[in-house]
Amino acid sequence: MTEHPAALQSRPDTSGVPVDAGVEGVPGREWASVSELADRRQLRHHSVGELVNRGQAQDLVTKAPHPTDARFVRVEMTRHGERALAWLSALHRDELRRVGAALAVPDWSDTTGGAA
Repeated sequence: MTEHPAALQSRPDTSGVPVDAGVEGVPGREWASVSELADRRQLRHHSVGELVNRGQAQDLVTKAPHPTDARFVRVEMTRHGERALAWLSALHRDELRRVGAALAVPDWSDTTGGAA
């Protein structure tokens, strides 16, 4: 069994993790705005705002005002959020490895398709 940080030994509440994954996926910086997260997830701004609030309550992300544009809130991952995301990624990667053969695209090149 894979070793996990003590804080994550039991299954963590991952309801805010989609926000974590969105923050982690912004190229070139360590934060994302709520609007960017909403666009990436194809969700409404207020729905992502609620996910951010849940993630903040679980110490997965933090919110901070944007230093130059008051219209934006910066969402940043915490170390706890990074560990939770790594744990979930490993869990999903292991699951995909287990079911990989069932997900493989069949090779139809050997079939004649009824042609004579």
